[in-house]
Amino acid sequence: MTSGGKLDAGPVVAPSQHGGEPAADQVAVRTVTTPVAEYEITLGGTLDGFNSAAYVTTNNEKTMMEAPRFQPDRFLRLENIGGTDVVNPRVVINGRRQWHTAEDLLDSILRPGMSDREKAFALFRFFSRIDVQAHNNDLRVDEVVPDPDAAPGSNTFRERADPIKAVNCYYPSGCILSAANLVIMARRAGLPARLLAAAPLEGPYDQHGGAEIEYDGSYHYFDPEARTFFLRRDNETVASYEDIHRDPALVLRTHAHGFAARDCKGAFILLYREHFPPYQVPVEQWTHRMDLRLRPGEELVYRWRHEGRYRYGRNPRRAPGVPYRLANGLLRYSPPLRDRVYRDGIVQEVNTAMSSPGARFQGLCAILAGQPASVTWKVESPYPIVGGRVLGRFVLGTEGYCEVDVCVGASWERVWVGEGRGVLDVAADVSPVLDPLTSPAIYSYYVRFTFGTLERPDAVGLQSVRLESDLQMSQTALPALSVGRNDVAVRTDGVGGQRGGMRLRVSHGWNESTESAPPAAPVEASWPPDGAVVALPELTELTWVNAVPDEVADHHVVVSTRPDFLLPVSPNFDRLVFAAESRWKVARSFLRRGVTYYWRVRSRNHWGCWSDWGPTWRFTVAASGRPGDG
Repeated sequence: MTSGGKLDAGPVVAPSQHGGEPAADQVAVRTVTTPVAEYEITLGGTLDGFNSAAYVTTNNEKTMMEAPRFQPDRFLRLENIGGTDVVNPRVVINGRRQWHTAEDLLDSILRPGMSDREKAFALFRFFSRIDVQAHNNDLRVDEVVPDPDAAPGSNTFRERADPIKAVNCYYPSGCILSAANLVIMARRAGLPARLLAAAPLEGPYDQHGGAEIEYDGSYHYFDPEARTFFLRRDNETVASYEDIHRDPALVLRTHAHGFAARDCKGAFILLYREHFPPYQVPVEQWTHRMDLRLRPGEELVYRWRHEGRYRYGRNPRRAPGVPYRLANGLLRYSPPLRDRVYRDGIVQEVNTAMSSPGARFQGLCAILAGQPASVTWKVESPYPIVGGRVLGRFVLGTEGYCEVDVCVGASWERVWVGEGRGVLDVAADVSPVLDPLTSPAIYSYYVRFTFGTLERPDAVGLQSVRLESDLQMSQTALPALSVGRNDVAVRTDGVGGQRGGMRLRVSHGWNESTESAPPAAPVEASWPPDGAVVALPELTELTWVNAVPDEVADHHVVVSTRPDFLLPVSPNFDRLVFAAESRWKVARSFLRRGVTYYWRVRSRNHWGCWSDWGPTWRFTVAASGRPGDG
């Protein structure tokens, strides 16, 4: 119980342990008044989260993306400072990470005119990216495998299998989940697809999972979690699961687990050889939307840090530890209680009215004495809610009482109570009520403020409210700046309500660094020379020239049959060199005579900063054993 204080104490200033934004050296603020707005931001310095990306191999040989050596972004805040709801605000920087809906995601992955084969390749490339998922079953969300006895719509793994939730909210994954992401989006693109477990039909199904996508009249197997696919002996056709079962050596010759993994072949070969037919896992078309209506006084804050607030649901494997690339965003709502617009944001209001202009305090007061007055708000987020705080100020000008209750399920739970006279500040942590760590994902909850008196009803009331909710986000999905000019697009679906136009304040906060600078990209192909026709026996390695050899510590090489590098020749042709020397051994057994190949290289310096990709070079394997015969 709390009492005392002055009635003219002013707006609420209750402390918030997790509610602030990180400090930023640079801040840019724009006020957006139209459904689509575009502007530019220039990031100075030489480093950003893209060119300082770090790649490591986990203890189970998987490639993982660590936090970058330098992340300039500190926060991005979207505030509704107008008098009507702002519908679905979102920020896209340089055209990246447009993942708001399944349609947005497909538009970011596919290009008009793609064949079914190209669509399958593009979808696999996306869901095998190390900035989309990293393998760690201990840190994944919910059940390790789906419940085969449950209806597909009741499978608990649908939370992480949903590709929109996966890319926006979660980063660690598992084989069946990342394959489910791929299957769902392939079906969304019009391609037949199925989720397969390399396991006995009678179970268990927790051994390994992958995806088959149909194009060109047959199914083809892709493993996004292991970041691999297997070519048939023609070195052109992606094998099916049955192909792999009948010829397991296809696995032995194929690199797995990503470009930053050391030599890793034979992944899951025993499972492919032993289990046929595979178990077909039931998958529905689970797709979320990152929809959000910002009410007047409400704001969404993206933050590139975390407070250690997260969930792992019902995963029985989970070991202690914070998920990779966790970001704790913030949803903050301060309803304007001195303006009737506050009514648009409430769920229920009982026995309350706005105080008169000449009242001893401004806010909401009781109408009738002897009867409780209450206001209920609903907090809603497209991101999982993993913590929260309720802040506010009651004014009791006469003897009275006040309390705050929270509901996340079927019943209310009291989180704060006060009585007496004076100014009473509310500061309640509601995380214990939400219990987000092991519960099903929470996307909404209710908060009720109640007050009353037996004396003058207009002397007691609610002066201010602030509702703060910690959100689970994937740091790799946030709208990030890069060095130089950034084209920023702010998009909304307009406004809700009739009170005037939209006023959305967008604030970017960032730091800049020149601690290191990207090395120059490789400048010339040494062997084969660009455009050369080369006999297959002579293709033992690729070599190139660095502009400043001494500054280079490592290289990344990609070889493809396509100048757009949609997919490498095989996973063996997308690799780190793990050396400063500008040469790379070629897996010649995958090359075909008479075919033209395209290749490119990027370099990393000793600090860990990456160059841009160098020029695209090409060579053609001679149709016979002699160069020039093709």
